[in-house]
Amino acid sequence: LRLAASRGVDIHGAGRWSLAQVFIIATAFIAHPISHALSGHSCAGALGFVPWLKAVAGVVWLALFRWAGADGRGFAAAVAVKLGVLPYYAAWSAWVGGLVARG
Repeated sequence: LRLAASRGVDIHGAGRWSLAQVFIIATAFIAHPISHALSGHSCAGALGFVPWLKAVAGVVWLALFRWAGADGRGFAAAVAVKLGVLPYYAAWSAWVGGLVARG
């Protein structure tokens, strides 16, 4: 962020993050995949590791978020929500919507 600011980019508010962002990231990448893995509503067979891998990635993200500085936390939260959570929930909602539509 400091590099962008030194090049004249307006970064006002870029380092901000909220607990709601962290909560939705933890829900999407830790709680949701674990709930699917434990309930059996997830990848089966050779892909059975996928929800667990996703949960590990979520825990790693939380650890990195915890250790990041103020600028890093804002950037990490924004990127995780925009490039991780939103596309994931859009795809998941489309998939569930397709299942419901087919009956």
